[in-house]
Amino acid sequence: MSEQKQKNYNDLGLGEKSSSGNIRSLNKDGSFNVKKINISFWDRKSFFHSLTTMSWFNFFTVILFAYVVVNLFFASVYVLIGVEHLTGITAETI
Repeated sequence: MSEQKQKNYNDLGLGEKSSSGNIRSLNKDGSFNVKKINISFWDRKSFFHSLTTMSWFNFFTVILFAYVVVNLFFASVYVLIGVEHLTGITAETI
């Protein structure tokens, strides 16, 4: 029985062999116990990971914000070009 307790205590979270010593790599709640150091800011940030881990409210807020920004960009291009320069093909008969 004590051998079973010893085996549970030595479980490091990702398997029986670990090269990092006796520190759990995976916490009991499922979160990782790993810290990355000496990594640039942009390598630490992942847009996809941020979208998949945020709440639904924040996700739809980001999507709505992106939609409004893209529409404002194209509206400003439309205004800068001018309405008089955005004519379509005129139908001329012979």
